[in-house]
Amino acid sequence: DVYKRQRLLLIIDICTFFVTVSTTLAVRKGLAGVAPQPKMSLLSELRDGWAGLTANKGILLLVLMGSLITFSLGVIQTLASPMVLSFTSSAVLGTLMTVIALGMLVSSFVLGSVPIKKGYVRLLTLSLFGAGVFMAFFGLRPNIVLIGVSGFFFFAMLPFANTGIDCLIRTNIDNQIQGRVWGLVGLISQLGYVAAYAISGILADYVFTPLLLPDGLLAESVGKLLGTGAGRGIGFLIVVAGLLLCVTAVSLAGIKPIRRLECGGVDEP
Repeated sequence: DVYKRQRLLLIIDICTFFVTVSTTLAVRKGLAGVAPQPKMSLLSELRDGWAGLTANKGILLLVLMGSLITFSLGVIQTLASPMVLSFTSSAVLGTLMTVIALGMLVSSFVLGSVPIKKGYVRLLTLSLFGAGVFMAFFGLRPNIVLIGVSGFFFFAMLPFANTGIDCLIRTNIDNQIQGRVWGLVGLISQLGYVAAYAISGILADYVFTPLLLPDGLLAESVGKLLGTGAGRGIGFLIVVAGLLLCVTAVSLAGIKPIRRLECGGVDEP
């Protein structure tokens, strides 16, 4: 039942703590000693981090891209459950969420097994485009199989996108300010979650749901494809967010400052 599945997920989550601790200890043993640095004020550290983040336009654009990824993830996290519960039971929802979450686990295993040494911009572009396509399919129809498959592959795309962003940023930031810059990177990228949690429910309830009611404004157009009634406005919002992610991915490939990051910040030959 749902309770047993939740308990299993909790046990798996707890086990990841031991993996993290053992990995950290193993890496720490191999680190060479570093001379202590003079203490800096919080304001100075923030200033240095911001300067390192904004010195390269490509890095700043990638950080904003990370916010878009977290926004998309936040939209699905917020709206997936009410959309699914509009046409099926909580037991089915629990199983569905478990299957979907496995997508991220599988792709993380692939990334750990197959080293990627170049082509990070291409990896980022393709994975973001794929995530957008599968996100759009996720909200397309009230069909459990379609939602499960598209949700699985949506989450499977995210580790590839994160790897592309992570490698492109880290290889273009001075090691001396990595920590300060990444503190800001984490803060800015998480703003996507804040925005998604703040507005996705309001948009779904007051804008998109009325449009796809049986007598709604888009019932005879978009409603022919997505369906009308309970949960279809939520699905429409998820589709729109997915298409926005696709457009962003296509645009990314033509942005010169981001392409230059592949070459260490210099112009491509």
